[in-house]
Amino acid sequence: MAYLQMELAEFGSIRPRYLKLPTQEIWKVFAHIISAVAYIHSKSYMHLDISPSNILQCSHPIVGNIYKLADFGTTLPVDNFKEDFEGAGPYVSPETLQYPNTEYPVSSPTDIFSLGVVLLEMVTRKYAPRAFPAYGDLRSGKYDFSKIPKEFSFISQMLAPNPMERPTAEQLLKLDGVQRELNLLHPYVDF
Repeated sequence: MAYLQMELAEFGSIRPRYLKLPTQEIWKVFAHIISAVAYIHSKSYMHLDISPSNILQCSHPIVGNIYKLADFGTTLPVDNFKEDFEGAGPYVSPETLQYPNTEYPVSSPTDIFSLGVVLLEMVTRKYAPRAFPAYGDLRSGKYDFSKIPKEFSFISQMLAPNPMERPTAEQLLKLDGVQRELNLLHPYVDF
């Protein structure tokens, strides 16, 4: 008989509370999750289902809250996307929606788009558009980012309609806010 032992995320998904997080905690969530995404991408995989429901909150006795990416059921090797994919609708990238009728492959930048939508929701404290025409505007570059705080202005790049114009996870790891949060963890936590 085989057993699978998994860590208990005592606070569960951030979904019930992610629109109420203070700015410092938003940076922490983003830093922890972009670190996980960078690792996945470094192994030539894409998660394909990044959403608040798949971000779990754990606690650490020294550093406090730790956020972890969960649900790898849709994870695929990069550039091995299949037509029968079903991800979380509000977080799906434009190239995923248009597949196979798109000039862009569904690849690792699709995770950046999905995380960008989650971050947009946390920063604005509002759900991203879920109905047309606003849903389409977010995916076509017509969304109004003028109300986004300056420190999060990079969200517009994460949500670029052209996946080749989105920053990579490695580039996002270099943001000052991300580095600050990861440096606080370094001696205590190994993801």
